[in-house]
Amino acid sequence: MRIRLKERRQETFDIYTFVFDLAGQRFPYIAGQFAFFELDQLELADPRGKRRHFTLSSSPTEHDIVQFTTKLRGSGMKETLRTAPLGLELTLEEARGRFTLPESAAQPIVFLGGGIGVTPFRSMLRYASDENLPHKITMLYSARAPTEIVFRREFELLPQENPNVEIILTVTDGHGEWTGETGRIDAAKIEKFVADIPNSIFYTCGPPPMVQAMEELLYTMHVPDEKIRVERFSGYK
Repeated sequence: MRIRLKERRQETFDIYTFVFDLAGQRFPYIAGQFAFFELDQLELADPRGKRRHFTLSSSPTEHDIVQFTTKLRGSGMKETLRTAPLGLELTLEEARGRFTLPESAAQPIVFLGGGIGVTPFRSMLRYASDENLPHKITMLYSARAPTEIVFRREFELLPQENPNVEIILTVTDGHGEWTGETGRIDAAKIEKFVADIPNSIFYTCGPPPMVQAMEELLYTMHVPDEKIRVERFSGYK
């Protein structure tokens, strides 16, 4: 499918959202999935080439567009998108992945995220709110500083829009005038904000070290494997 670059937004110092116009084409996907994007050519060299997969941060309810949000790390593909004129054409492949909401709303859902690992959670939260899903969702999201919280304004407003959603934002340093939670996501924070740990399904996403740390934390809290869903962003360390 051919799509066009419609908009780019700088979310934090080094994280950008790229929005693409579907031009009326139908692009079926489930909130939380990823897709491969391929440029026709690169403006800067990239050892990984001109084709890359990104988790979709948009929701299927956001019609006529699809978007991904990524951290810029000097790669030729991302820099090409950052500097390209709006209207740039590229190729989008079908959506893939199983890091998605369960069909049943019987069990509470807990998202544990940090930094760029929040992208599939934004997609799922937006979808759950737009579709008025009955799923009870709690998200704990950690960033180093308030200025590094991706989608901060949207996350502050979502619980007002959807009473089934609770979002806890926490920062680890550079607090300044921050009056919210501080410190990393740990057992104490999970126990403080998650009312029904034994019955909850936990999702964690991000760079492999962060995901591993969250898995190990959940194991110490006796959360079984079958109640842990993970998505590792292999391009980050």
